[in-house]
Amino acid sequence: MKLLKIYSTVLTFVFLAFNLTAQTTTVSGRVLNKLGVPSTNVEITLTATNFDQTTTTDAEGNYEFTEVPVNEEFSINAIKEDDHLNGVSTFDLVFLTRHILGINIFETNADFIAMDVNNSGANTAFDLVQARRLILGITEEFPNNTAWRIVNSTALESANFAQGSLDNNLQATNPFMTTTDATIINFTAIKIGDANGNAIP
Repeated sequence: MKLLKIYSTVLTFVFLAFNLTAQTTTVSGRVLNKLGVPSTNVEITLTATNFDQTTTTDAEGNYEFTEVPVNEEFSINAIKEDDHLNGVSTFDLVFLTRHILGINIFETNADFIAMDVNNSGANTAFDLVQARRLILGITEEFPNNTAWRIVNSTALESANFAQGSLDNNLQATNPFMTTTDATIINFTAIKIGDANGNAIP
């Protein structure tokens, strides 16, 4: 009887240990451009101390990580490689010029970020210069920026670019703890230099 009790206790501990180590969850979300169109081939990387996985968004802009350990601190980052000239034209320069002159002020954080070509945190004539050089073929890339900024959608909505409350860390959601509940993190894809949103997403 004593041996049976010990055996039962051992099985209980093994069962509990298995359940604790086997608990996983999912981290997923969607990437849309500022017009609500899905953005494909966005590279999403999820990292923790003993976890490092990368996936890309599908045709609907969706991504998902499965079997993600629970009760761990994670970071998630999103990037999209592309031709810097995608969606950038003289029409965008007109939009930016009218904004700088105060004729038609940008209405959304996404517009402010899109036309912050030199990544200075403001929309100025220097952005016009860099965008024009790209259009004319003098440069092939923005020297101080990426082709796309993939921004955490929640942070984008709550910030105010015009008042300088946006920072350069919006591309990451750092850090967050996983739980048994699924984690959903959505992103907004903003094409740099594209004010009217006609870039191929």
